[in-house]
Formats: sequence, structure tokens, C-alpha cells
Amino acid sequence: MAFFMDTLEPALLHHRNKRYGAMFDALDPRGRPPINSSADKQEWMASLTKLGEARKTGTVGDVLDLCLEQQLFDGLGKVRERHRKAVSPSGTDPQAVSDDRAAARAAARSKEYQQLRQVPYAELLALSEHLGGGTPFATQHGVKGLELNRVLAVVSKGHSRFQIPEMLANFSRRDELMDKELEAFIRARNLNRSGSDGGSIP
Repeated sequence: MAFFMDTLEPALLHHRNKRYGAMFDALDPRGRPPINSSADKQEWMASLTKLGEARKTGTVGDVLDLCLEQQLFDGLGKVRERHRKAVSPSGTDPQAVSDDRAAARAAARSKEYQQLRQVPYAELLALSEHLGGGTPFATQHGVKGLELNRVLAVVSKGHSRFQIPEMLANFSRRDELMDKELEAFIRARNLNRSGSDGGSIP
């Protein structure tokens, strides 16, 4: 997940913005690769085009396989190692999988990896946008309720410091609020956001 969100997605964004130097820096910690001919450029373009198509319509596994198969950029050491262990957990370390608990853990990791590969890559993009502040509403930790198909939010007083009904009633006149009334409004509003940075609810 860290590779996708911290390396691949920033690099592809740089590519779309034609910031090729920044793209190379994001993809490969060893430095920019040598591009000596038009054939090298065509190889990069073909690889990046395939990645762009896979991220729109494919699964996490589709994108991951393209990254693992290419020879243009590095930065995949940990990803390759985890892929190898997940694909053949019994072949990683005979001593580590000699007892039942270790074997069960290895099998669980492999199953989890295969399930991740089946997830549409679009869901990972949505997660990245959410973690980057792309959603206006969230719980304090940004996770509660994700396991449910439908979530009901009940708004009530509930706490002397957070007057949610008053905050909602005052929302249309938020620019007119002053002093303690404004402080109470901001305090209650920020309780309903994923942070307390003072941004306004749209």
C-alpha cells in the first residue's frame, strides 16, 4: 500500500503533469535512469501507458504485476520480497514454517495477499484520496463504520462541550458568529471532521 500511495501514484501524477524529472526521482531511489535513444523513450511510454490503463480498469494485482515485470525502475525491493513470500510461503524459510502456528501465519498472509490482489485499483485510489483529505466528513480516526454497507448517524446533544444541534442551526450564519458562540460552533464542527484544522464543512 505504501508503494502504491507514496511512490507509484505520485510518479504517475508527475508523468501526467509532464514533470519527468520528478517522476524519475519518485520511482527510483538510485537516481534517474539513462535514456539514450528514442527506443528507450518508447519503452517508458509503453510501460507508463499500460500502468495508466490498469489503474483505471484493473485490480491491485494487475497494477502490481506490471510493476514487478518491468525493468525500467527499481524501488521495489520490499514489494518483491513480500510478493515472493506470499506466493510461496512454504519456500521462504523452512525453519520458520516448521511449526503449526508459523505455517498458519504464513498461510494467512498468503490468503490476505491474494485477496488484496483482487481489489479494484479504483478502491485504492479512493482510499488515497480519503487519507489525503479528499472527503469532507469522517470519524476522528477515519475508520469507524467502514465494515458496514449502511451507517446511521444520530445527532444529539450528548456532551456539554459539543452542541451539535446548535452548530447545525447556526451553520447558515456562521460568518456572523462571535466570541463564545463562535468558539462553541468551531468546537462542535471540528468534532464531526477528520481533524481540527478549522476548515469549514461545505
